[in-house]
Formats: sequence, C-alpha cells, structure tokens
Amino acid sequence: MAISSVVADYDQCTTYNPPCPYSNSNNQVADNVRRVRWDDGGAGGAFGTLDVNGEFVPLANEDVDHIDRYKAHDTNARTVHLALLAEDEGREVVDADGTVSRLVKEISPPNYASNPSPVGDITVWEFTISNGATGWLPTLDSDLYFTANITPAADHNGNPMDRVISFQLYSSREPGYCMNASRESSPNRHWDDTYGPPINDMDLKFYPVQNGPPSLTIFSQDPNNQFNYSSAITDSVTRTVTVRVRCLDYGASGSIDATASFPGMPIASARLEGTLPKDNELGAQIPVDKNPAPLGNRIADAWLYEPRPEGDLDYDPALGQNDGDGVVKYEEYRGFIINGSHFRSDPGQKMLWLVPEEGDTYFRSRYHIGYAGTLMTAVYEITENWLLPINSLHPNWPNDRRINWMSNRNPPEHYDQSAVRIVDGGFRFDPDMGLVYGATDQIVEVPTPFNTPNNTVKCNI
Repeated sequence: MAISSVVADYDQCTTYNPPCPYSNSNNQVADNVRRVRWDDGGAGGAFGTLDVNGEFVPLANEDVDHIDRYKAHDTNARTVHLALLAEDEGREVVDADGTVSRLVKEISPPNYASNPSPVGDITVWEFTISNGATGWLPTLDSDLYFTANITPAADHNGNPMDRVISFQLYSSREPGYCMNASRESSPNRHWDDTYGPPINDMDLKFYPVQNGPPSLTIFSQDPNNQFNYSSAITDSVTRTVTVRVRCLDYGASGSIDATASFPGMPIASARLEGTLPKDNELGAQIPVDKNPAPLGNRIADAWLYEPRPEGDLDYDPALGQNDGDGVVKYEEYRGFIINGSHFRSDPGQKMLWLVPEEGDTYFRSRYHIGYAGTLMTAVYEITENWLLPINSLHPNWPNDRRINWMSNRNPPEHYDQSAVRIVDGGFRFDPDMGLVYGATDQIVEVPTPFNTPNNTVKCNI
C-alpha cells in the first residue's frame, strides 16, 4: 500500500517581548524535523518503494526519505499502527551580531511519533481456504470438506469482518464412475448419478444439504443439468464456513474457489491455506495434483503409481515385445470394477483381460495358466490376469468387448481395449498329435502376425 506523512513540528519561543521572528500568533516557530524511520508496531511488515516494473523493493532506514510503500507481513493478519518516527533538537534564535538572544523549547520530545497521512491504523486481513484433499484419492461417494476463513475478527475501527462467502466448484465430467461402470437412475434421475453425454454429470458436486452453521444455498449454473451443484453461497454474513463436496468418480479432478467482497476493493479470492501471497495459489485442487509440474496430469499425487511414465508404457513383462497393454496410465488410475470391487491397476504391468464363458470356471484373480504362446503373442506367460464378471462387461457383450468404454477421450489419451473370450474345456485337433487338450486356438477377426485382444474373437482352451 502507498504511504506518506507530512512531518512538521513547532517550537515554543521562550521570549515574548519582543516575540520570536517568523513566529505564529502563539509565538511558535516552525522547526526542521529529520525523518528517522517508519514503524509498524511489531507487525512484521516491510517498508520500501516500487521499482520500474512495479515490484516492491524494501529499503533500509538510511533511505527513509524514499520510502513510500508498506508491505504487510505474509501471514500476520491484524490491526497495524503505522507511524513515522522523527526527531528534532530544538532551535536557537540568533541575532544579526551572532549572539544567542532567544531560546526555543520542544513542544514534542525527541524521537516523537508522527502518524502518516491520512490515518495511522490499517487492517491487514487474510482470507484462506483449507486444503481439504491432502493425501486423498478420488473414491466413489466419498466426501471432502473445505473451510473458508477470514481473519481478524474485526477491523481497526472495530467493525466485524463478517462477509457473505461464495464457493465455486470446477469438475471433470467423465462418463460413468470408472472405466467400465456407471450409476444411472433411470427413468427418474438422481443428483448423484454419473451419466455421460449429453447429460454430463459432474464428477464433483456440492452435497445438496450442507451441515452449517451458517446455512448455505446450493445450486447449479448448468442450464442442461439441474443436478450439477457447482455453486454455494452463505445465507448470512460470517467469518468462517465449511462446505461439503461429494466425489462421484474414481478419476475425478477439479478445484474449488471461495470469494468474498470487502469494502473499497474488488471481489477477493481465498488463498490456499499454508501458502504465501507470492505463491498466488487461489483455491484448492481436488485432488492435490502438482506433478508433473507445472500443470499436473489429473492424477492424484498421492497415488502409489503416479511416478510411472505417462501414456501406455507398461513394460513388465518385456519378453522382447512393445511396451503397453492398450490402457493408458490415467485409465489404470481411474480403475475398473472387477469381481464386484474397484481396482486401480499398475501402469507398469501389462494386463490381459479374460472372460470365461463356458465349461469349468477355474479362472480367478491372478490365476496361473502357464505359457500360452498362441493365446496372446504380446504376453506369453499369463500370470497377471483379472477375471471380468459378466456385470462388469459392456452392455452389448460379446458384440462389444471393450473393457474401457466409459471414456469420451481420443488417442493418445484413450485407446479402445478388449477382453478375450475364453471357452474353457475345449480342445484343438493337431494333424500330427491328434486331439490336444489344454492348448489354445483362436478365431480372429483380421489375421495379423501378432494377434491382440482387439482382433481376437475368442480362444478355445
């Protein structure tokens, strides 16, 4: 903030007959005053000026005559008393012949304090929002809580700092709630459904009934979806309020802002609690996503496998084949419903999706069926497989065998990947060996040198 002070002092003449020359009607003479230093009463701020780029530059007391700006302490919200400390040493009135004929005395003692113009008291206030998603992974139907807070309680004139506080929620809008499942309350929609286009339910929404106090009004600003609760506003003025956010997708990402209006300034945005003004972090991320810098990747930093390379670069097992398993890192993070439970897969581990349809169903999670070179050339030893139950398959199965169809993205952020239909208990006829039990056979849509899940209709084992 800009500061200034008119420093003046008047000394009282000690002789009255005749009065001091240049004195006023009260026989007082203006004295020369020397600026010593600015002071903020221990509030921890800094005094200085602005450079040619408009950036604050702190100045030492030796440059007190060039100080015209005050920068408040980053975290010390309080009433601050600004004062310019100045001093004078009295004044002697000397006659023309050089003799001291009159003495003046100080009205103010040395090192007196002079308030800057126009007032000496200011309010340094702070408006913050809590980091409610620290260490959190998106989980269906989990709740997060964010608190906006204004300090101090009152300004330097004793007026309460209570304000109407508003929240705005920004969210991804993935179809479904993971890569192969959705919740849709047809025909009567519910606020926590997870519809994709054209309804486009938000993955993060304000819970429609908040706890309070104070009470909040929750509403949607989406003209196409009355249940996309993205806005909340307090029904009365307050200094602190907590809002509840519901997560509706295992891959949800977004942010939340809080704003309030203060006299004499534009709408203020809450700074993330624990950060400094220079960091310019307004609002809170959901989830916390700083890596890779500077924009993140829509994947929670708290995820175990977040450091894995981006894209589809699964490398294990290598076996001389290409990296990848047809599912990109974000989709493995968002996860799948397998055997009735949600599962986030390892983006470093190649996966092969198997669906047993007939015969003996001995396929289980991580069920070892040994080497099956003709089943999938890309992955020879099938030791890491996950059974997809029928209720986790595409509604149009087996005509549509995709296991990651709940996506509205395009390459390189998404590639369709299919499951392999397994007919257990079958056999294959070999011209030399006759009937071979336990071997694999394929009926492929388009014969290629390397068969993949996408061009394999089924495998008879």
